[in-house]
Amino acid sequence: MNNIQAVLFDLDNTLLDRTLTFHNFTTSFVYTYFAHDLLGIRDFFDFILVSEVAGVKKIGQLNI
Repeated sequence: MNNIQAVLFDLDNTLLDRTLTFHNFTTSFVYTYFAHDLLGIRDFFDFILVSEVAGVKKIGQLNI
């Protein structure tokens, strides 16, 4: 760890496409914490994916 000379942050999918990883995380998160609301689960899942892709920067920009 003492020989680290650089750190790369890929915040826009330039170096690594994280679409599948984020989709898998979102699916796991929604079904783990919101499975009790089966009627709204698909809407919440879609909301997370759209918000992530749109790059929501402020809580006021969320359409909830």
